[in-house]
Amino acid sequence: MARTFVVLRLALSPRGSRSGSKNARVRLMDAWRKLRVYLARRLGKSPEFIWVVEAPKRGSPVLHVLTNPGLPRSWLVETWLALGGERSITAHQMHIERAVKHLSTRMTTAGKGSRRVGHSRNEDDTIGLVRRGTRVGIWIAERRSDPLRRFVWFPLE
Repeated sequence: MARTFVVLRLALSPRGSRSGSKNARVRLMDAWRKLRVYLARRLGKSPEFIWVVEAPKRGSPVLHVLTNPGLPRSWLVETWLALGGERSITAHQMHIERAVKHLSTRMTTAGKGSRRVGHSRNEDDTIGLVRRGTRVGIWIAERRSDPLRRFVWFPLE
């Protein structure tokens, strides 16, 4: 299965709160929630995504989002800026194996005691998270129309 995905790196601009405060994470997730609403309006349906919050020891938290390709970058930058984000949005198109590795390394710096990973919960999603014991993985459905929902599992180590 050689599907490609886009991994976005979204961060807030430092204005409005001190770096590293709990308030910065709350503002980041609030801006992400609003961006999802704008994306749903723009695309005509709710987007599929997996997100990981990276909380570095110094500085503000950063949101990494795995989603399907096809988002217009100029619109995304303009909307994220309006929500209080930084101008430097990075969007890399990559195969699923590389995207999983990218998200895995971000999970190790995600911080303790808070929700650090999540996914969309649409009925017709072709990507999502699954837990097997203490391990977390990403599932990719082979086809959206598959009634058995056969999927490939990629563990996040």
